[in-house]
Amino acid sequence: MIRKHALHALVAAACLALAACATSTPYQRDDAGYGYSDRALSEARYEVSFRGNAATSEEDTQTFVLYRAAEIARDKGAPAFRVLGETVETVDVERPFSCYSPYYMTHMAGSATVTEEETKAVASIELLSAVPDDLPGGVFLTENILSDLASCVG
Repeated sequence: MIRKHALHALVAAACLALAACATSTPYQRDDAGYGYSDRALSEARYEVSFRGNAATSEEDTQTFVLYRAAEIARDKGAPAFRVLGETVETVDVERPFSCYSPYYMTHMAGSATVTEEETKAVASIELLSAVPDDLPGGVFLTENILSDLASCVG
């Protein structure tokens, strides 16, 4: 009986070790819970967000939001865009334990969930039809952002 419990503990420890080896969220559309998303607020205003897993830094989430904003501006023919506001937050989220098995949870004390951190950046942007003569803070040139950050997203 002791051997059986030792085996269960070993399996649980291996699952935890595998979960700890997570990689950061790549630049991708949010199809599986992590990545970027956007929505039009009006013809020239958008909300852009990026949600990353625990291994994704706040800096990366902000970079991905800025890059996605530049992609939208390019696709809409805007040579520049203005960031009207941005928030970045890290929150704890409960997720199902990836190695969950009703058998092991019945025979071992433990939880079927694990708490992970997520980082989310959200920005409101305004597309500009012309480049301002002076570039005030918060205004970005579309092509500069796309070229400067290309190596960071891909």
